[in-house]
Amino acid sequence: MSDILVVGESNQFEVFVASREERFSYHDFFFVEGDGKEYLSEVVESYSINSFLPLPGSGNEREERIISHLKTLGFKIEEEEINIAKLRFLDEPPYPLKVGSRVRRANFSEIKHIFKLKPDGLVIGIIKNTDRFYNSLPNEFKDLVEILEEDRRRRQREIPFIFGVREMAEYPHIGIFGGSGSGKSFSLRVIIEEMAKKGYPAIVFDPHFEMIFDVVDDSVKGV
Repeated sequence: MSDILVVGESNQFEVFVASREERFSYHDFFFVEGDGKEYLSEVVESYSINSFLPLPGSGNEREERIISHLKTLGFKIEEEEINIAKLRFLDEPPYPLKVGSRVRRANFSEIKHIFKLKPDGLVIGIIKNTDRFYNSLPNEFKDLVEILEEDRRRRQREIPFIFGVREMAEYPHIGIFGGSGSGKSFSLRVIIEEMAKKGYPAIVFDPHFEMIFDVVDDSVKGV
């Protein structure tokens, strides 16, 4: 049976879950059982607790309830490491789910609609922490890009982030926001590169001369 259980307080938007064996990371997707149905959710926070490393912020009322529920459900706080995650519901239940409700990981076939993978879209990058779904991807979405990581190139092993450019016919505006050095210009360059590669016509106004493509590294996959 599942080792992932609902603990602490929950509402119609989020819930805390715990497991002895499962590790949680961002962009993990889970189904939470409730009243004979399953509700899809995504990890938005994760951490571990043990006898040497208490729950972050422990001492506040919410954390104390989580610890109380862990003990009631048979978790041994003093002896074992316990993994905790906060899940945000993508399918909102009509009421809060019960403590002790069971939780399971989602399969790629159950969540592929979320990623909206389209062959004619713009490949902007990868979605972090989705490598466990890579083997389930259709071949046309594998090995699309190379990732520069710690000054080294590596092959794609995650779900690609594909922007459905044709959807802009219905929603024709896009904004890229962030602080200095956060990657706004780089992101825009990638979008322009992809539009050129796909043959989409475009006019670019570049008052800062940041979108110059004089030098192209032909060895980089996808360029």
